[in-house]
Formats: sequence, structure tokens, C-alpha cells
Amino acid sequence: MATSGPRRVLCVAEKHSVARGIATILSNGRFQFGKSYSKFNPVMNFYRNDNEIYTVTSVSGHVKGYKFPEKYSDWANTPLDELFDAQLEKDILPSSKFTATSLKRICKDYDELILWLDCDREGENIAFDVLDIIQNENPSIDIYRAKFSAVTPKDVTNAMNSLERPNKNLSNAVNMRQEIDLKLGATFTRFQTLNFSKYSPGIRNQVLSYGPCQFPTLGLVVDRFKEINSFVPEQFWSLKLTKRFKIDGKMKTVKFHWKKERIYDEQECEAIFEEIKNNKNGVISSITKEKKFRRRPEPLNTIGLQKLLSREFNLDSKVTMEIAEKLYNMGYISYPRTETTIFSKTINLRPYIQEQMKHPEYSEFAEKINSGELWGGPVKGKLDDKAHPPIHPVKYHSDDPKLEPLHVKVYDFIVKHFLACVSKDAVYNHTKITAKFDEEEFIASGNEILEQNYLEIYNPYKFSDSMIGDVEEGRSITPAGLKMEESSTQPPPFLSESALITLMDKHGIGTDATIHEHISKIQMRGYAIKEFNMFKPTPIGYHLLEAYSNFGFELGKPEIRADMERDMKKIAEGEVKDVQKIVDKHLNKMRKVLHEVENKKDKMEKYLGKHLVSTENKEAKLALLKKTDFMTCDKCKYDSLIVRYSRRGQLFVACEGFPSCRNTMNLPEGIKFIKKTKKVCPECEKNNKGPVHIMKLQFSQDFLKDPEISALLDGKDSIDICICKNCDARMKRLITLCRRQNGKLTRKHTFITD
Repeated sequence: MATSGPRRVLCVAEKHSVARGIATILSNGRFQFGKSYSKFNPVMNFYRNDNEIYTVTSVSGHVKGYKFPEKYSDWANTPLDELFDAQLEKDILPSSKFTATSLKRICKDYDELILWLDCDREGENIAFDVLDIIQNENPSIDIYRAKFSAVTPKDVTNAMNSLERPNKNLSNAVNMRQEIDLKLGATFTRFQTLNFSKYSPGIRNQVLSYGPCQFPTLGLVVDRFKEINSFVPEQFWSLKLTKRFKIDGKMKTVKFHWKKERIYDEQECEAIFEEIKNNKNGVISSITKEKKFRRRPEPLNTIGLQKLLSREFNLDSKVTMEIAEKLYNMGYISYPRTETTIFSKTINLRPYIQEQMKHPEYSEFAEKINSGELWGGPVKGKLDDKAHPPIHPVKYHSDDPKLEPLHVKVYDFIVKHFLACVSKDAVYNHTKITAKFDEEEFIASGNEILEQNYLEIYNPYKFSDSMIGDVEEGRSITPAGLKMEESSTQPPPFLSESALITLMDKHGIGTDATIHEHISKIQMRGYAIKEFNMFKPTPIGYHLLEAYSNFGFELGKPEIRADMERDMKKIAEGEVKDVQKIVDKHLNKMRKVLHEVENKKDKMEKYLGKHLVSTENKEAKLALLKKTDFMTCDKCKYDSLIVRYSRRGQLFVACEGFPSCRNTMNLPEGIKFIKKTKKVCPECEKNNKGPVHIMKLQFSQDFLKDPEISALLDGKDSIDICICKNCDARMKRLITLCRRQNGKLTRKHTFITD
């Protein structure tokens, strides 16, 4: 209950750094710390306008969360169908216990509450959780919502001058998602874990998790894998022609590309090749020169930032968002969770440009934009969420010691992208030369940059001069080189993180604010791995989805989640008021799927048993490996060398004394079975290495397809060989050949699970 006297205003932000920034701006830096009951959420007090007492504090993300009542905690004895009908409880999260206590104790004497949570759906949901806690203690408090996109004096002042009421529709959309995700996640995770966990010995705690966004994300990775695996290459032939021209006073080789690009008939291509080779003279049939503009980038939204940083710096989308949020919390960039690629006509960008005039690296370029010399105005994108502007810098970082090098790198990228998008397009001349040999045409093209403009500061695609010299139309041309090349069509590459984000956005899997979380989860759950920024499904990730798909359950397809996202958007925009009706619609749809899946679980288990190593088989193999102590370690001279599995399932040799002794040796890839024999290597005995047992190596059939490997094994599938370093030359050759063959198989992504 508020007291008489000065008006008392309580402000609550989503993070302490934001709360401190708001307090600093509203108090002109003259706040004092008050008593808080949470060490992570300090309280800042100050007077404002002489007759108002302000208190600014924060939460740390979500304060409340849904959970099942205790009676549903027994996985084995709770019928899965009951989880759909459970009345969930929404309680204070254990991690927010002290935060909630602090809010309860400090809110009682305040007249007004201003919610400064992040301005998106999640922030609105947290706002209503905060509101609920405070209203229980102070029912008469007046409630307002501050809308802002950056922690700057201008944004905070504008927010204070245009306070709104909290938006229940946005919060309801999050409640809908949380209930559906929890119930579906719990139901199908229990189903999978209780029935199939023995086929996932590499998964932490052997919990086979399910998530309504997690599975469609994995589905995109699996679909690309299947596309690669089923790809049938087709041979083709092409012609390459070169000619030397004088460019900038030097003779340089210019490549001409065959207009036909390729043909699939070798004899036809050879006939054309011989015709050109025997009649060497062609003619320059046409020359075109055209002035062109290379468009500057459009303003940056969340998905654009994630894709560009993945491509430019190989940054995980999750890491990108963590850094962007830190930069935002520290007041260096605008709110990083936005769909918008359009700067409103009402936003004044000049102050942000002028801030970069302090930057030692970009000051000259920023000054040119500010003076109007390079001002082109921001490109107008196609997306506008009506909530936040595109991501942009709001102040220069001034070599802040709190920023790590990677944070500065991301900040600088955002600065360069922003300055480029408000600069001018690059201008260049494009020249195209066509050379004709009878009926065959070959084309060379090049560019001459006339005005760098935005390329001065931002050129991620390395666009540059590629001039091809001056020649006259009608002039005779004799090739400097002519080649006929044989090649074959290639499968599409595995999905990069940038490509995966693009597909998720296209299919409506998650939102700009959650896509990075789903990508992270499929890796954490052991369903996919990322190598060299390319995603590949693990055996359990692939076969679990296939087990569903083979029996008619497309849980890995994006349509189910995309439908949920569409309904969430309708709720958020106020088009649909009956939230429970929408929740029931999606739960009942998946309840039907569960019933059908339960009826086919035996067939699914049979499929998984056929394609995956069960826990029992894995343990049996590990037991066999304990008997592979083939020699005393040549490094520590104490423990034995034995064969082990690496984390990725590859066999290698290591000392039993690990970690005291870290001696290791490589083994060939593709080994299906390995066993110590009773035979001892005579060469090792000669070299005083002690008794070194010969090992029997049996290889997977996929590796025996390589003729050189097959020859080394004398046409068999196994070999008795000494695996000691530098003993048998065949061992070193096998390691090289098997690595090469595995590269081919990895391209096809063949799994070796036997």
C-alpha cells in the first residue's frame, strides 16, 4: 500500500546491467544503492523531479515457470496420455527465489510500477510474472510498460514520455508455447527414453529428448543428409579456354568460360575440342560494357546477424546472441532481437553516425556520411515487426576494458554494416567479351570499380577489380590454352549454420529470438554434430527420426511447428482470444500421434535394433577392448598400451596409465573388430621393445571397396599386423588409405555402427 508524501515509483528491468543503465540516465548518475534481498539484483534509489522517489531493480530473465504436479513425476508408472490433461503449476523458479523475495519486500510502499523488461514476447511474459508477484503484495499499485530499443538517454527519455499498459496478448502467446512445449516434450521424451534409450549409449544419462522445435530442426539436417546420400553423380565434360591480354601494362591470362558450360556426351565434347584445336583462330564476336551499381546491404535484423557472423567468423548462433545481448545490456547497440530490416522515417540516425566519428578506424568514413558526401540513406528492407528498429550501434565503445576481443569484433562488424547500409552503392563498369569459334561461344567478364563507396568499409563478399583488358570487336583470337575437362555433378553440401538458419526461418521453426537455442539443443542432445561449420546427424539422431518416418510419423517435418507458430502470432496480435482452445487443438493433434506411435513401438524398436548398437552390445565391445593390452607402454615403461574408443567412436591406442601418461597411437579408420593374438612381433623383439603382440584387424565392408585397401589385405576383410609405431610399413599405409576412404564415405555420410 502506497504512503502519503512524494510519489514512489518502482522500475523493474530484465537484467541488472539494463537496470543500472536506466538508473544512471534517470538520475543523471546520482543514484544510491539500497537494500536488496538478491545479490544478483541490486536496488538503486534516487529522487527525480523533486517530488518523486524512484527505485530501480531487476530480475534475471524468467521468474516463473510451468511444471507438472508431483504426482506425475514417476516416469515408469504415469500413463503418457495423462500428461496431456495435467493441470500445470506455474511457480517461482528455484533460480529466482531470492529475486522474487526481493520484489515482494520492496514493492509494498510504491504508487507506481514501470516495467522495463525487454520489448518482445518473452519480455512481456516476464513482465506479467513480475506484475503478478507485486500485485499480490500491493494490489493498488498503478502499472505501466516502458517501450525502448536501446539503453541510451534518448531512448529511455522517449520511453518515459510514452508509457503504455502491458500487453496481455503477447504474454498469452508465450504461455501457450510454454504449455505445449512442456507437455509434448515430457510426453515424447518419456516415450522415447523408456522404449529406445538402450540404443543411445552415447547420450548423456541416456535420455532421448523430444522438443517441438528440436525435432524439425534436426529434420532439416537429416533431410540434407538423405539428399546427399541418395545423390547419384553424373559425368560431364567441359571446355576451358584462356587468352593472354595486356592489362595495366602487363600480360595477364584471362579465363573464358564455355557458354554451354557442360555436355554429358564425351565423344561430342571431344569432337568440339578437336575442331577448335585444329582451327585455332576465333573471333571476338561481341563486347559489352555496362555501368552497374552494387547495392549496399539492407539493415540488420537478428537472423541476418546470426547468418552473417556464422559465415564471416564461423561463430555459433548461440555465441552470437550471447555477445549481442551483452553489447545491448552495456548500451553499445540497439535491442538485438528484432525481425525488422526497415529504419522508420521518424528515426534520426545522425547521432549514431556521429558516435562513430570518435572511432579511430571508422571516423573518416563516418565523417563523409555525416557531411553528406557518402550519405545514401538506409536501404529499405522487407520486414517490420513494428516493435524494434534494425540492429545498429548506439555509442562508441571507447576501448571499454569489460569488452573481450570477440565482443569488440562483433561490435565492429555491426558498426561497419550499419555505416555501409546508410552509405552509397558501389559503382563499377562490367565488361563482357564473347569469343566465337565456329558455333561455339566462350565468355570472359570483368569488373572495374569506379566508386568504392560502401565497399571502403564493408566488403564481406570480397568484391574487387577483375579487369580483362581492352580488345576490339571483330578481332581474331588465338587461344593461349585449351583444355577438355572431365568432371561429375556434385551433391549439395551439408548444411552450414547460416544455411540451417535460413531454412528454419523459411519454414517457421522457432523465431528470430529462439532459432539459435534450437540449433544448440540438437547438438547438446547428441542428435547432430557440427564439423567445420557443417551439420551432420549422429546415428541416433538420424535413425530415431527415420524410425518415426518409416511408420508414417513425420515428427521431423516443419509443418507441425509452423502451424503452432502461426497460432502463437494470432494470439500475440489479438486475433484469437481463446488461448486454451488453441492449446487443446495442438495437444489433441499430438495425442493422436502418440496413440498411433505406441501401437507401433515394437516395430520402431526392431528398426532401431537393426541399425544401432545397443547398450548391451556396446558394453560387450568395451569388455573385449580391455583384453587388448598388446605391449608395455614405450613412454612410461610401466602401464600397458590398450585399444580404446574415442568420444566420436573411433578406435585408437592409449596408455592404461592415462592421465599420468598420455601416450597415444592412431589406428586405421573403419575397423569393425580388433583382437590381440598370441603371436609376437619378431621385429619389435629385435629392437628390444619387449613382447609386442600381433593384432587382428577386421574392416567394415565399406572400406574394403577401396582397391588399395583390399590389395593390402590380400582380398580378405582382415589382417594380422603389428600396430606398434614405425614397425610394419603396411600399418602406416593402411592409416592413410582408410582416412582417404573415410573422407569419401563421410561425403556420403555412411554410418558404421556394427
